[in-house]
Amino acid sequence: MPWTNDSITADAERVLLNAAPEARSLGLEYVGTEAVLLSMVRLGTPELLDALERVGSTRNQLEVAIRDSAAVRIGARAEAPLLLAARTMRAVEYAGQSARERQSAQISNRDLLVGLVMERNGLAHSILADRGIDVATVLAD
Repeated sequence: MPWTNDSITADAERVLLNAAPEARSLGLEYVGTEAVLLSMVRLGTPELLDALERVGSTRNQLEVAIRDSAAVRIGARAEAPLLLAARTMRAVEYAGQSARERQSAQISNRDLLVGLVMERNGLAHSILADRGIDVATVLAD
């Protein structure tokens, strides 16, 4: 994993750990950015819910968009451990940059959301951008 226990908040770690079961629910054999975003939706992270509210969207609408965009695949091997996709690792790296810019030693859920938006090659970026969520939306108070 591209983080250590002291470099990430407990809430953000929970999002990343929950992303593997969400990836499986999408039929993926890897943890893509869409699985991290779905994890944030299912856990109801306040940072995501706030951003959705700012753009007039809902948690349910976002979940439908993720599932539609991911085109749920049937038959992923349940026994195989899931690895983070390269796009997901880059999103976590962007999250680390966001944390450092905030002068924080730990990545938060807000940083994870910024990372998902910044990783333009990830499916989560496209889904969020389609809803009008960008870095400024995430960082707005």
